[in-house]
Amino acid sequence: MFRHDLYSVFTLLYGELVLPESIKLIDVDFPPAFLDHFSGPDFGIKGIRDILGIHHRPLVSIPLRYINGIKKGDFERLVKSVIDGGPI
Repeated sequence: MFRHDLYSVFTLLYGELVLPESIKLIDVDFPPAFLDHFSGPDFGIKGIRDILGIHHRPLVSIPLRYINGIKKGDFERLVKSVIDGGPI
């Protein structure tokens, strides 16, 4: 079903599955045979936080794409909020 790379997995889960708004993806389980193809993180969350110097907030972002019809100022505020690590 998946190639053994996380890009393909996330592309399928978040980019190609078209779900009605009433359905939310909550959890995904992978069989051990699939997980065995990954050696684990190089740095771990502490290492990533140390590299980025961010210890006080989540490390989550979204792809930013201009949406037709959104006002320029609203999009600029969205981009600034994401860059600053604030709420969207």
